Amino acid sequence: MEQFLGLAVNLGFEGAHRGLLEHFGRPGARDDAFWRGLVGARNHLNAGAKALQRASTLNAASMRDGCDDPLGKAVRAVLESAYGAKDIGVSSFESTHDWWSFSTVPLKVVEAVVEAQDGAVHEAKEVVRKARAADDEAATGALSDAEKERVIALGRAAVPALVETRAGLVREYDAAMAQCFA
Repeated sequence: MEQFLGLAVNLGFEGAHRGLLEHFGRPGARDDAFWRGLVGARNHLNAGAKALQRASTLNAASMRDGCDDPLGKAVRAVLESAYGAKDIGVSSFESTHDWWSFSTVPLKVVEAVVEAQDGAVHEAKEVVRKARAADDEAATGALSDAEKERVIALGRAAVPALVETRAGLVREYDAAMAQCFA
């Protein structure tokens, strides 16, 4: 099965849920304004489709997560372990796959979250790489306890901005969808 096929199906469900079901019971539903609003909401969701298309292209090229090397994978694993949570709604740092797989976060928001997390992984990876003395050691993915603590500290500085970015983008997205039916 195509890796992002399920996400494309989720996008269709998101359109049906956000556009149709959330607003179908409102006063005046099924009037001309409702149907125009539905078209506007569907057009607004096109950004999610484009984000999904871009993500599948980047993922196919293995250019995602800062995980194009063992060190990036190790850094991401430490950040996920330290700041991830079972509930995606309260998690501060998730794997890219998890963000794209949960349909409770709009796909366009997911794209921004994933990009921001990739940046945080890249920055932490570069700090670790620069602190290492030998080039052959820099390529290894094994992190010492001190390096893990440094990555967690860097995450502590980056995570609040990531969480606020996600919350702000979700608010903007919800407001834009509601405006379609105002």
